[in-house]
Amino acid sequence: MSCPGATRGRRLWRGVIGAALLVACALLLAGCEPNPQTTLSPQSDVGWDIQNLFAFIFWAAMVVLAGVEGALIFAVLRFRRRPGQPAGPPIGRHGSTPLEITWTLLPVVVLAVVAVPTVLTIFKTAEAAPGNAVQIQVTAHQWWWEFRYPKLHIVTFNEMHLPVGQTANLSLVSADVIHSFWIPQLDGKRDVFPNHVNNLWFTPSITGIFPGQCAEFCGPSHAYMQMKVFVQSKADFANWVRDQQAAAARPTSAEARRGAIVFGQASCPSCHTIAGTAAAGTIGPNLTHVGSQVGLAIDNEMLNKPADLAHWIRNSPSIKPGSYMPPQNLSQRDLAAVDAYLESLK
Repeated sequence: MSCPGATRGRRLWRGVIGAALLVACALLLAGCEPNPQTTLSPQSDVGWDIQNLFAFIFWAAMVVLAGVEGALIFAVLRFRRRPGQPAGPPIGRHGSTPLEITWTLLPVVVLAVVAVPTVLTIFKTAEAAPGNAVQIQVTAHQWWWEFRYPKLHIVTFNEMHLPVGQTANLSLVSADVIHSFWIPQLDGKRDVFPNHVNNLWFTPSITGIFPGQCAEFCGPSHAYMQMKVFVQSKADFANWVRDQQAAAARPTSAEARRGAIVFGQASCPSCHTIAGTAAAGTIGPNLTHVGSQVGLAIDNEMLNKPADLAHWIRNSPSIKPGSYMPPQNLSQRDLAAVDAYLESLK
């Protein structure tokens, strides 16, 4: 005949082993696929501040976990009822005053230890940006990002360029609803409100391309409100600034020249700007150098290539639900010409 106490002990250890296996499997699955949108690989000063704070709180939580679980396991093993042992005395009506004081003060101490570095990090990241920072005005639209460099007279959409090692100071505002600006490897999330400016700054430490997105649900195409940040060497950034400050390239091919005429006669100029032309709309993205963009940033797969651009012009709501750009009723020939024209705007 099996002993009831032994059976309970086996069940306890099976539960512990099962929980450990579940934790191990979760950790293994979490590392199965590289994720560029991770805060655990910071590439800026603010990113490292957030990472260091996270690591500190994580290890503080592990100490608390070890203490609590250790005390629990000790109590279960040490004070469990043995076979044949009589029931213990009832717990006192008023409990234990020393224990109650202890488990009240300990959480207060833990919260204080966690609160101090948290508040210091918040104050540090809320300080004014250095005077030599690149100034960028960021406007969130449903469902795209506008980046305006007021001192450089440059306007881009969904792609932001920065020099490595120099602070970027962002002024964030929304043109419609509440959004949230987030580039996981470079900064923390910052809410973006209409009629209110929030500021955010960081200094990228390496060159590369860093994806970001809106982190606040803002409508049917929230998931497609993405951006890319290109951190370049100072020389490459200077070249990019020079190219962006230049006038829009004049179309050289007959197809592109015809596309410019079709573009001007359609409804496009009422929403979009192309510097040096009659197109001066401000509702949609500035297209002065749209041909030089790497992607349309509708999602990570839609690159700035003729087939994708033509698809977008023909029926953007089919790609980005809720898009304010109406389908363009252009013939296949006119669509190809407009496509060639926009691709020529380097």
